[in-house]
Amino acid sequence: MIPPSRSDAPHFQGSALDLVEFLDDYELLATQAQLSADEQCKRLYKYASPKEGALWKLLTERMSQDWTAYRAAIVALYPGATSARQYTNADLRKFVNDHHANTAIRTIDDLGDYHREFLRHAAPLISATRLSDIDRDELYYSGFPPHFQERLYQRLIVAHVDHNEGDTFAMSEVYKVAGHLL
Repeated sequence: MIPPSRSDAPHFQGSALDLVEFLDDYELLATQAQLSADEQCKRLYKYASPKEGALWKLLTERMSQDWTAYRAAIVALYPGATSARQYTNADLRKFVNDHHANTAIRTIDDLGDYHREFLRHAAPLISATRLSDIDRDELYYSGFPPHFQERLYQRLIVAHVDHNEGDTFAMSEVYKVAGHLL
């Protein structure tokens, strides 16, 4: 097992968003090193900041020698650690509104930046069934600046002559057409 002092060892500083990846990395290394569940539980705290490690040492699940239970107890300490809890619908709407009002999409790179950031917010919500595909599509389109929305709409209507007025265009189609406009 890689010693915790090495720069290439996994290390947890306390950010909930990094916890699951850290635990996955640690678990992979522990498996490769053929550590028992008991050894995994006993050594984990050494790969965390002193503050976090001290807390983890206090968990009763650590002494149970059950890695799965110990890991679950740690994850439970950080409510934002699981992807379903990282973003809320309000976070997504705020991102879309801020992007709509404050960001121009002038290049294909701008489009890619918006698309990736939108997916970072929306994908966990969809996976957790907290955001419908229709709402996702509406929010995605509404995140574009008004002048770009006009150009998008004109191009989408031409490409989809049978599209019902008032229905939302699929995010994938909006992304594709936006890419052609840039």
